[in-house]
Amino acid sequence: MKESMAVVKDLSKISRVERAEYVVQLQEAKREVEAAIMMRRRRIRKEQLEIDNAERRLRDIESSLNHLM
Repeated sequence: MKESMAVVKDLSKISRVERAEYVVQLQEAKREVEAAIMMRRRRIRKEQLEIDNAERRLRDIESSLNHLM
């Protein structure tokens, strides 16, 4: 991702062509950030599923222990 895109240009001082190029750059940066967010959310959901499964397994083990004691 281009960090320089975070700086907003003074649009009154650039030509239409430069403005159009800038818009394209900002749109590309936006897509990259959105993709990074989506990937992170997927990773978090996967990790949460793993945690949920581990907690379920822990409850099963605790239940088995309680029945044996």
